[in-house]
Amino acid sequence: MEKKFFFLFVVIAIFFSFSSTVFAVTYNLANDWNTSNPNTPWAYMHGNSYLPYQSSIAALGNAPGFAPSPSNGYFLPVFWKGNQVVYVHSRDDGNGQGAQGEAFLRWTAQKSGYIDLSGFIYYGQTGLSRSNDVILKLMTTTLLTDTVSYANHYNEATKLVLSFSNLYVNAGDILSLEIRKSAGYVPGTIATLNMTITEVVPEPATWVALCLGLIALSALFYNRA
Repeated sequence: MEKKFFFLFVVIAIFFSFSSTVFAVTYNLANDWNTSNPNTPWAYMHGNSYLPYQSSIAALGNAPGFAPSPSNGYFLPVFWKGNQVVYVHSRDDGNGQGAQGEAFLRWTAQKSGYIDLSGFIYYGQTGLSRSNDVILKLMTTTLLTDTVSYANHYNEATKLVLSFSNLYVNAGDILSLEIRKSAGYVPGTIATLNMTITEVVPEPATWVALCLGLIALSALFYNRA
């Protein structure tokens, strides 16, 4: 009977040792917003270039954000903060520096492990008939392509939901969301979004060491009992 209780104790100890060696870190785009770019692990991009922080952007009513310039004619693409959301206006050729590339939101994995992703994106320029394409990738793997426009995912009630579980990442892997004006549209437009990434990182070496130690201890006790 004592042996049975001891082995039950070993099983419980292994379970709790496993639980203690797995941790989760949550990143939320809107909550993590600040004036740094990159704001580890988030980055606001213009193609492959980081967008500089602008304390006052004329076209946004002098609101702050990340843009190539604060001046009209040169301020796209731009990211700026709303109430628990982030807005992005895709670039267009009428507002300068289009050759540098499209609007990209990037998240970089801090450790190897599994991530869960949730969030949404929807059209943000009511009253104008425009359209953005959105492309979500993990490194070179495309996870999602869709459009948010005056006719598709056109408000919060019809938002495009982002939901992915158990995506494996290596430290340094990049998850990217590209927002660009759809083909056939001259100007870009606004999209409203938020994203939460939960990074679950096991520590296998620690867990294996603990398990081996507990198994060895139980075997020693069993043989002596």
